[in-house]
Formats: sequence, C-alpha cells, structure tokens
Amino acid sequence: SRADMIRDKETKLSSNVSNCPGCKAHYGYLKSYQRLLPIVTSHLKEFWCGPSNCKIYLAGHSSGAAVATLLGRALAEAGYTIGTSYLFGSPRVGNEGFADALTEAFSGQERHGVVFHVVEAGDPVHEWPPESEGYRPWGIQTHVEGKQEKPTFCLAGGKESCSS
Repeated sequence: SRADMIRDKETKLSSNVSNCPGCKAHYGYLKSYQRLLPIVTSHLKEFWCGPSNCKIYLAGHSSGAAVATLLGRALAEAGYTIGTSYLFGSPRVGNEGFADALTEAFSGQERHGVVFHVVEAGDPVHEWPPESEGYRPWGIQTHVEGKQEKPTFCLAGGKESCSS
C-alpha cells in the first residue's frame, strides 16, 4: 500500500527497542510492528495460544519480513517459542547491536528454531538500508540463484561473504 511504501522510506534508526541496550531499529518498520502487535496478541489469546502451549512460525516477504522479524522478537520476549521459519527478501531492520541480538536468538542456538533469510541472487533488497546508515544484516542467510540444486548458507555479518 501507499502507507507501506512511505514507512519503508522512514529509515531513521530508532532507539525505541525494548529490553535491548544499544539496539536501534528501522523507524518505519517499528511503527508498523507497534500497530500490529496488539492485533496479533489479541488473535493469539482468542485461539487460546499462550507461551506454554503454542509455537509461532514467522513468514514474510520484503517489508513484511522485516515486520515479522520485529513481531517474532517481541513474541520470543513474551515467552513464545519461535519455530524454524523463513523470511523472503527481507531488508535490514536494525543496527549492529540489534542484529547481534537477533542472530543470537534466532540462529538455532537457543530454544528457538532457525529463522532463515532467503535471498535471491541479484535482489538488492537484503542490502537495504545500507551499512553506511548504521544498518547490519543478521542471522542465517540462504542464497539461491536460478535453478541451483543447493542454496548457499552463511552467517550474516560473519567472516565469510554473504553477498550473492
């Protein structure tokens, strides 16, 4: 929608990230997440889905993947377990502190499953907003190119290149 396109452009980093000292996130995606969180939690309650009896799976594409990232973090903080999930063509959502916190939570090292970022070769979205504006990639990226049989996996921000 037009409102979503405007929010995508609100790339100022906001320090309004709860329980994450030094973390900053994309201002526009934070606004979308803050609008959606009460709706999501209301629906979870409606279906008797609580932290002790429900596992949450994330999915999204482009801006939706960025907002799903923020929702997943909030639900994890509320005690929900995040299952192995897939985000497609996600832009970057925050600074290095936030990227480190997300990578720690969603790389399969804690109680949560791995959240994979599926990246199509040549798609520049996963490199936006740029690192020059303070943004950093996070988590495990899965790079696919054409009809290749096996994707390439890498840890975003790691020593091995994650570029496609």
